[in-house]
Amino acid sequence: MHYHEAICKNPPLRARLTDKSLTRTLHSIRIVTMPNAVSKERCDICVRIRPRQGEGRWTTAKATVTDVRVDELQLKPNELMGPPPPPQSVYLKVPTLMEGKQILNSQGEVIGTRSTETVIDFVEPCPLPFYSDMRVEVRHGKEDEKLFHFWFNACMIDGPKLVLRKWQLDGAAKDRKHKKYSPHFRVELNFTEGGGGGIVPVD
Repeated sequence: MHYHEAICKNPPLRARLTDKSLTRTLHSIRIVTMPNAVSKERCDICVRIRPRQGEGRWTTAKATVTDVRVDELQLKPNELMGPPPPPQSVYLKVPTLMEGKQILNSQGEVIGTRSTETVIDFVEPCPLPFYSDMRVEVRHGKEDEKLFHFWFNACMIDGPKLVLRKWQLDGAAKDRKHKKYSPHFRVELNFTEGGGGGIVPVD
């Protein structure tokens, strides 16, 4: 629905959907806040990407886990692609990421806030060319369990970054009480213009 609305408002996008010469290269992925099922000390999480059409599949190597200041994680207005939180949703009732995470004492009293948030980074170029519908899965553990996934069309990306927030992720959006994921949970994909290094065989 979001794609259809964008095309209706911007007719030149229609030509981009069929122009396979317009490609992008994915060079890094960031996951903001840790899923509760993943250990910070032993982050066994990976990202798997495949196109809807064509051959190939790519899986990230080991992730880097760091704590980043929340003021460095604020999103710019042009990075807020996609619909806002659903009306009357739980996302409208939580503090902003900028306000930090509350620190409680043993009696449950708020005694301060954290000024940093944990992020998971994958910094490596993906050799798959991005020009059409792409499926992204995030998995973890020895059992290769899927945490969540999402689809996007590469032709609809206007800038160097694609940001998908929790309510846009299939599998995380159903966590309405935030028991598995923070309400500020999101995935960021960073691109440069130009195609990838070729098709990658299915692993």
